[in-house]
Amino acid sequence: PRALSYWLVGFAIGIITPGRTGDLVRACYLKDKVSLGKSLTTVVIDRIIDIFILFSLSFFGLVIFTVIYTSSVHSIISLIVIFFVLFLTGVYLVVNGRFVKLFIKPFEKLLSERRKNKMKNLIGDFYRGINDFKKDKKLIVLSAFIGVVSWILIVFQIYILSLSLNIGIPLAFVASVIPVVILLDILPVSFSGVGTRDAALIFFFGFLSLSAEAAVSFSLLLLVFNYIIPAGVGMVLWFKNPVKI
Repeated sequence: PRALSYWLVGFAIGIITPGRTGDLVRACYLKDKVSLGKSLTTVVIDRIIDIFILFSLSFFGLVIFTVIYTSSVHSIISLIVIFFVLFLTGVYLVVNGRFVKLFIKPFEKLLSERRKNKMKNLIGDFYRGINDFKKDKKLIVLSAFIGVVSWILIVFQIYILSLSLNIGIPLAFVASVIPVVILLDILPVSFSGVGTRDAALIFFFGFLSLSAEAAVSFSLLLLVFNYIIPAGVGMVLWFKNPVKI
């Protein structure tokens, strides 16, 4: 229950911050049990695995989409591959402590000695947590497996939601398109994907000869059930148990 409540609070803060960086607030709830650096490790690794799986599902989903529906989305596949490479590059730079230390070194001169030591301890604990995780192969496999299962359940949940609109969306369509739509939601260009999600669904619904109105209705359904409701619960939990960030 505690882990779920922390996740909901992080989700609520995350959807109103660029790239859902607000998820990092989850680490603040764990700092009483472990150091803030190590608690940040858990959140960052969770996001890396989550986005890695989402990129993978988006790529394979679009490949399936081209086979079943059309061959005119090759440009989107290329774009996802480019962003995937950039994402992996960013992960490598973050996981490799040398690059981070080189990046923050110029800013150390602006800090007091106390804050400088505090930051060094934070970074040290963070990378010790990263190294511990990399050594535990079973934990890596288990985390990836749970992540894949979670995304599969999300796809089925969205498919069930689509049935409520009675617009005849096949499960194969949902499984191939939804990961791409959710990936666009994460881009820091709108609030909770409003606008980008609508445009993406209108584009993909066109291949099923479904109207723009149906796409927008489906998008609003996703906004309510996948964002507003869990975020609302998260905000209630935040006010009941706020944490100093």
